[in-house]
Amino acid sequence: MAHAQVIESGTFRVEFRLKKAKDSVYNPLDEVVVSAYRTAEKRQRVIQEIDLIPTAKIQQSLGSSTVDVLATHASIAIQKSQQGGGSIILRGMEANRVLLVVDGIRMNNLIYRSGHLQNAITVDPLSLDRIEVSFGPTSNAYGSDALGGVVHFMTKTPKFTETYRINGQMLLKSTSVNNGKVSHVEVKASGKRLASLTTLTQSAFGDLRSGRKINPSYGLPYGERRVYQSTFMGHDSVHSNPDPWLQVGSSYTQNDLLHKTLWRFRPGRVHQVNIQVSTSSNVMRFDRLTDKEGFGPLGRPLLKYAEWYYGPQDRSLFAYKYKGRDQWGFDGVNVTAYKQVVQESRMTRKFNNPYRNYRIEDVVMWGFNADGEKRWQGNVLRAGIDGSIQGVQSNAFKQHVMDAWDQRPIDSRYPGGVNQMKSLAVFATHVNEINKHLTLSEGFRVGLSQLYSEFTDSTFFPFPFQHINQAMPVASGSMGLIYSPHDRLKYTVSATTGFRAPNIDDVAKVFNTSPGRIIVPNPYLRP
Repeated sequence: MAHAQVIESGTFRVEFRLKKAKDSVYNPLDEVVVSAYRTAEKRQRVIQEIDLIPTAKIQQSLGSSTVDVLATHASIAIQKSQQGGGSIILRGMEANRVLLVVDGIRMNNLIYRSGHLQNAITVDPLSLDRIEVSFGPTSNAYGSDALGGVVHFMTKTPKFTETYRINGQMLLKSTSVNNGKVSHVEVKASGKRLASLTTLTQSAFGDLRSGRKINPSYGLPYGERRVYQSTFMGHDSVHSNPDPWLQVGSSYTQNDLLHKTLWRFRPGRVHQVNIQVSTSSNVMRFDRLTDKEGFGPLGRPLLKYAEWYYGPQDRSLFAYKYKGRDQWGFDGVNVTAYKQVVQESRMTRKFNNPYRNYRIEDVVMWGFNADGEKRWQGNVLRAGIDGSIQGVQSNAFKQHVMDAWDQRPIDSRYPGGVNQMKSLAVFATHVNEINKHLTLSEGFRVGLSQLYSEFTDSTFFPFPFQHINQAMPVASGSMGLIYSPHDRLKYTVSATTGFRAPNIDDVAKVFNTSPGRIIVPNPYLRP
C-alpha cells in the first residue's frame, strides 16, 4: 500500500491510498472518528485531518507518559523541560492554543498559559482506548483554544454482556533509561444492565539517563550533568557528579485511577459515571536546576537555584453522562455534567537563600454539554449547547527552610480575590452527502465568554483599578467540500475559523519574570 499527503495553505488537502490486493489492505478512510463532530463519523466524510492512535500502539509504547506516546507520532512535536512534563505542539501552536479533551470534557481551564504546559501527563496512557488528534481550528465543536487543534483522550469504557462476567488483567513494565517501574491493574464486571471498569496505575521513574553520543556541533559538555545541588540542615552544597550522563534530580512518581460504571434500565437509555484521579510527587524543573550563576573556588560553577520544582500535579474529574436513542427529535443524544479540580504549585529557592517561595493555584471547573444527532436522506445534523463556570484561588508565601513558623507573604501569580470565568455557547454542524462522490459540510458556534478578576491586595502592585470585568461574544464557522472519486481517495477544500477567549492567565496574571521586569494585567484584551 502506498500513501501520500499534500497540504497547501492549511486549507487544501489531497490524500490517496493505493491498494495492491483488495481484500488484504486496510483502508484508514473507513475508520470512524469522534473528535471532528463530537459523535462518530467515517473519516471519508470528515474534512479535517485527524490522526488516530489506537490502544494497541499506546500499550506498545515505551514512553513514560501520554505525552511520550504522542511524541512518537511524526505530525506532533513535544517540548519537555523535565521528565515529568511535556507540552504538545500542533501546527506550531501549543499550550493554551491547543485544546486538550478527555472523554468529551475540556481539560483546558482559566489558568492555561501561553508558555509550556504539562497537564497532559495527568491522563493515564494505560487507561486509554484511543487518542484522536485533530489538526487545525476545531472551535465549532469544542469552543475556545482549539486553534492549533484538539487532542482527544478517550478512556476505556466497559460493555454490557448477556451473562454476568468478571475479569481482570495486570501489566508490568520496566524501562532501563530511567530505571522506571510501571504496574497497571484492570478489573471489569458486566451484565445485562450493569457494567463497570476500574483501572489503577502506579508509576515510579528514576533519574533519566542521557545518551553519550553527542553531535559535535553542540560541544562536548552538552547534556551532561557535571554538578548537582543538595541541602542538609539548611546548608546548600554543590557536588561533582561521578556519572555526568545521569540527570540527577529528574525522578518522579505518579498514581492514576479510573473508574466507570454504566447502567441501563430501559433499551436505548444508558447512564454513566466517570471518575478520574491523578496525582504525582514533586516534579523537579530540571532545566532551572542546571542554571549557573558564576564560578566558585577551584573554578566549580555556582548553581543559581537550590530548589525549583512543581508540587504534585493533581487532577480529579467527576462526570455523569446520559446517552439516549430516539429522544427529543434526535436519533441520538448525549448529555454530560462534570466537575474538575486541578491543583498546580511552584516552589523556588535561590542558592543559599534561607526562604523558599510557594505559589499555589487551586482550580475548580463546573461544566455541561449536550448535543444531538439527526440523520435523513444523506444529511446529518448535529446541534448542541455547552457551558462552564471556572474559578481559581491563588496563594503565595515564603517560608524559612529551618523554621516552619517563619512565613511571610509574597506576590501571588494571580489576583488574591475572586477569579472567575464563565462561558455559554450553542453550536451546529451539517453534513450533506450530495452524491456518492461529493459531500458538503458547514458549521458554526456562537456564544458568550465572561471574565471577572478582583485585586484585593495592593501591597505589592498598586494598580489603578480594583477589578477586571469582561463580557465578550465569541463565534466561529466553517465550510468545506469533499470529493471522493473512490473509497481510497479523498480531496478536500475548506475554510475554517477558530478563536481563543482571553482567560485569567492572559488578563490578570501578576508576577516578576526577572529583576526589573514585571508582567502586569491587561483589562483590554479581547478574543
